[in-house]
Amino acid sequence: ERKVSQLQQQLNCVQEQQVKLYEKNNELKESSKEEASVKKEFQIQIEELMYSFKQSQSQIREKEDLNLELQSQLSSLQKLQQQQQNQAEEDYEEVLNTTVTTANSSISSSFLDDESTKEEEKKEENEDEDRETKVLQEQWGSVATVATSKVNTSTPVPLS
Repeated sequence: ERKVSQLQQQLNCVQEQQVKLYEKNNELKESSKEEASVKKEFQIQIEELMYSFKQSQSQIREKEDLNLELQSQLSSLQKLQQQQQNQAEEDYEEVLNTTVTTANSSISSSFLDDESTKEEEKKEENEDEDRETKVLQEQWGSVATVATSKVNTSTPVPLS
């Protein structure tokens, strides 16, 4: 009986250890399930991060391409602006030269007109003076002729 009792105690101990091992096994299974779940979550997060990273790289490339295109357009616009500025300067110089030439021509023409007018006025004045001189000469000639004829017809006055 003692041996049976000892064996019974040993059996009870083995059964208790078996229960404990079973529980431990269940805990490990649960822990493994949780670990697998956590690993799966991490894997999903890693995949999402990789997707996000690839999208970011794609967006960066698109922005770089857009930036290059904008720089090209800016360069073209700057060249066009420089051409327009050069053309505007050329047009301004041409208009200025035309204006100066027209003004000089107008001033020269006006000056020549003034000179021509002055010459005509002077010529007219000279002609008027010549006419007046002729009239005076004719008048004085008549007076001189009358005076001479009176002197010739009058009695001579002796000069002492």
